[in-house]
Amino acid sequence: MPFHGAYDESLGILVFLFEGVASAGDVEPFTKEAVRLADEHRCLKMLSDFRGARLGLSTSGIFKLTEIFQASGIDETWKRAILVNRQGGDYVFHEKVARGRGHKVRVFADEEDALNWLNWEPTTEEQLGPEPAG
Repeated sequence: MPFHGAYDESLGILVFLFEGVASAGDVEPFTKEAVRLADEHRCLKMLSDFRGARLGLSTSGIFKLTEIFQASGIDETWKRAILVNRQGGDYVFHEKVARGRGHKVRVFADEEDALNWLNWEPTTEEQLGPEPAG
């Protein structure tokens, strides 16, 4: 599956555009390029645009993606948005598995929503929660 990755300086994020069918053989080249760009630009926010692609992975292959990402360096310190034509199926399954393992990843059908989420930084109060009563 062809993909193109780059750092978008205006957005301050890594952007990957995917085309065709994503297979198990595409995972390693993608993770290597993502980690390389992240190191080069000191950026751990990534938008993966799958609107022109589809996942050609088995359910067990999708389940293993988080482990593969973790081992490659794409871990819970990253914030990843996945952009799709419509919510559903394999992408949401990956999101649930990854979030269950502490990764910050969400699936979006709207590019603006994805970018807003990637660039949202919680305030101190949102991070800590409300002051205790008393």
